Amino acid sequence: MNILLPLLQKKVSELEQKGVDIILVMYKGNMSALVSRKPLFIPHRVFTGAIGWMQPKGPVGIICPVEGQRRAAEKKWREAGFDPVVLIASPFCDTDMREAGFKLQNKALDMVIIDCYGHGEMGKKELTEMLRCPVISMRSMVVKILSEILG
Repeated sequence: MNILLPLLQKKVSELEQKGVDIILVMYKGNMSALVSRKPLFIPHRVFTGAIGWMQPKGPVGIICPVEGQRRAAEKKWREAGFDPVVLIASPFCDTDMREAGFKLQNKALDMVIIDCYGHGEMGKKELTEMLRCPVISMRSMVVKILSEILG
């Protein structure tokens, strides 16, 4: 993340100079060190807060896109107070979400969080049909919150 932060800060500054009204950082990490003179929407803050509001008592399934993000996803959600069960499902492979759903079917989960902007509504729909717990998509939640903010 140390490598990304200066690059993202540079892009935020460029967008400010271009006169944008709001900046959305489509990255699922915290990025709280970013600063802007314009409203800066960092979904991670809203998303983990909204999920925490639901107060899951048991394990929470976490879907992340690549194996290289498994440890970071587990750490992020554990630090947010959850008991994460992390599975990998690439948004570029049609069968990955179904396979993750099969693996989660026999687990007693309070909810499943699709922690990836790449997964669309089809992946969420597929998991919802397979599981007996709420399925929450980071992408869907961000779109809904932004539409509320922007009117």
